[in-house]
Amino acid sequence: MKQFLLLFVGCLLSISLYAQMPDGSMAPDFNSTDINGNSVSLYSDFLDQGIPVIMDVSATWCPPCWSFHEGHALKNIYMNYGPAGSNEIGVLFVEGDGSTGLAELNGTGNTQGDWVTGTPYPILDDAAIGNLYQIGYYPTMYGICPNRTVYEIGTGSVSALLSALQQNCGVGSFSGSQDNIGVDEGSTQVCISGGNADVTATVHNYGSNMVMNMTAELFEVGNPTAIQSLPWSGVLPPNQTTNVQFAALTNITAAANYQVTVSNPNGNVDNFPTYNTSAYDVSISDFTTSSSVDVIITLDNWPQETTWRLIDGSGTILASAGPYQGNGGSGGPDAGQTYTYPVNIPAGTDCYELIVDDTYGDGMSVAPSGATAGYRVNDGSVDVIASDPNPAFGNSVTESFGASSSSSSIDDILVDGIFVYPNPSTNFTNVNFNLINSSKVSVKLLNVLGQNMFSENYNMSAGLQNIKIDVENLINGVYFLEVNINGEVTSQKITVTK
Repeated sequence: MKQFLLLFVGCLLSISLYAQMPDGSMAPDFNSTDINGNSVSLYSDFLDQGIPVIMDVSATWCPPCWSFHEGHALKNIYMNYGPAGSNEIGVLFVEGDGSTGLAELNGTGNTQGDWVTGTPYPILDDAAIGNLYQIGYYPTMYGICPNRTVYEIGTGSVSALLSALQQNCGVGSFSGSQDNIGVDEGSTQVCISGGNADVTATVHNYGSNMVMNMTAELFEVGNPTAIQSLPWSGVLPPNQTTNVQFAALTNITAAANYQVTVSNPNGNVDNFPTYNTSAYDVSISDFTTSSSVDVIITLDNWPQETTWRLIDGSGTILASAGPYQGNGGSGGPDAGQTYTYPVNIPAGTDCYELIVDDTYGDGMSVAPSGATAGYRVNDGSVDVIASDPNPAFGNSVTESFGASSSSSSIDDILVDGIFVYPNPSTNFTNVNFNLINSSKVSVKLLNVLGQNMFSENYNMSAGLQNIKIDVENLINGVYFLEVNINGEVTSQKITVTK
């Protein structure tokens, strides 16, 4: 996690050997190869064809570069006015720092995230181009005109970039691709085998027209017949997105691969169907039968930006922590530290989610030297959730697991079961049960961190029993009641509200 001011200064100083090219300079030609092995020639592929070029020269580690990239202005221009649209503008991305490479572009190492996934325009990992164009800071956005002059045009919106290109190059308005839509790759998880999968597709309007209607279809991979077809209608402005919700897929017992296809924007044929079909994957979360798990957090170099919470299927927070202690910048008391939080899993079958948030927006991507940041949920034998090393998840990540924790043999000791009331509780709670035989009984009340709030042992005779627990001095929240009868344990969740 990096602070903007410090790293923006870094974006300037680390390449201060150069001065930016003056506006109106002659643009040097170059021949390069993008990361997919395709040759790219500035003059012959674009300028000599009368096509102006927008060229973004960035570094993978630069926060302002990442912020602009994530705004998708260049993607929208490429899809509307580039080769995926009307082919009036060329769009190029140049990774200009020679110390970083393909791994960083794909989201590993000294990087702000994954620059490759979802980027349709050519990516050139070529520091020589940055040197050729005398880059003085990242990001530098150049507009290069068909007459081979170059101008700095800034990291603005789609309309601002188009306007700058028109003004500097003396070209008229760009027509764009009119009706052009696309759909992102997507995925969802089913937390318990046999559950339902919600399928939500994100659709972009890459054209110049407002999209008022379209068709969205869901396919199983390998089956040409759609399993769902939705006639969508609404208002989708240019360069905006909308979510299309399909009916839930039921009784999912194994991972499966699907595809989402969008077509017929405004009732017209989409003449640029490059991104009209994308994968949509359904997976099943890991599952545990343990009655407790450990949430394990290893913090990166910006611990003050990290918070997390573990919630059950109803949204109740079972455990949470953060923000942690930093020093106002990078490092601090908690940087690189690992913390383990025991969490009780209530009896029964439910879905659970770990949500990790980062206030800056680059995940836990920058660990101190010798440390590897990340998060895990472990059930005592395996990780039911485990992040990648130094995960660059942006502002937030949500991961799920299923659990079924039960104790069936305790029913053999009781007549009817255990009854806890009132629940929620304000001043006290009663624990009632009817013993078949004389038994040793212990009762504990634990908070979500596993700390003991109440504990008592009893030798009880057969018959109806009542244990009264005072909760008046407890803070509001969720607690776990553990009842141990002759070594058989059951757990119930109770809520204290004042």
